[in-house]
Parts: sequence; C-alpha cells; structure tokens
Amino acid sequence: MRGIGVYIIIVFAVIKAILGLRVSEEEEIIGLDATEHGLPSAYAGFSIMDISNTMNSNFSGVTRYAAAMESAEGFLDRFAANNSLDISKIGYVAFNTDAHKIFELQSCSDTAQANALKNTMRTETGKIINASGYNEDHSRFTNIEAGLAMAAAMLTDCSNKHKFM
Repeated sequence: MRGIGVYIIIVFAVIKAILGLRVSEEEEIIGLDATEHGLPSAYAGFSIMDISNTMNSNFSGVTRYAAAMESAEGFLDRFAANNSLDISKIGYVAFNTDAHKIFELQSCSDTAQANALKNTMRTETGKIINASGYNEDHSRFTNIEAGLAMAAAMLTDCSNKHKFM
C-alpha cells in the first residue's frame, strides 16, 4: 500500500511540474467556461432597480434612488474590470408601477463602455422619475414582479450558458 502512495505523489509532482495543477489567475478570473471549454459567452445578467416614489425618501441627505444608482454604477465598474475578454453581457431594468427596459444585454468590458451605460442608466431612469406629475402621483406602487418578468423574458432569448438577475 505504501508504494501506491509514493507513486501517486511522484505522478502529481510530475504533472504539477509539466502542466500545473491549477489554472492561471487570469483564467480563473475569466472563468473556465471560456478558457477551458471554449464557450463564447458564459454569463449574462441584469441589474434591476426600484425607481418608485419610495426611492425619493431622504436619509441623511441622500435619497434611496441616489444610493441605489451609486451601487449600480459601482457594479458596472466591477463588471467591466472583470470582463476584459468581453465574454459576459449585462442589461438593466428599472421598475415602479411598470417595468422599463433601460438597456438590452450588451458588452461592458472597459471603462468607456461602463461610463456610457452609467450615463444611459441615469438619463433614462431620470426621464421616468422626473416626468411631470410623477412625484405627486400617489396611486403608483412598487411592482418588482414586472421588473423581474421583463428581465427574465430578455434572458430567455440570449444564448449565454449562465444567466442571473
């Protein structure tokens, strides 16, 4: 029995020396779907944000909307930084009483693309929440189901293996 253990240790040492037992840090960050399995677009995901009137509540000088937008922008920055091979896609849906497709699944693999998408998020959600009468309309409600349903429908049509919201 002892001979088998020694043999296994020798085999692993040879494999480690020739091929290595781990993937590189870059391959790990990119993901094995792309680097080992050759999948062209491994991940697709949506950011979904509440833009209902409740998001106008002010806490210590910051609205919930401003805090959520800051978080979404930070997410886009991190998404782009970890998507240098452009294999993953991102989309954005906002919801209040209705669901709003802010942008379809698309590339976000560098600072310029992340900044363009952040600008689109701010501009398009701003048009909705700053519309005439929006803040005075108290019949509006938060309809997260509509936002989730819209994002799910958009993911149905994409070819990415892994999908998330």
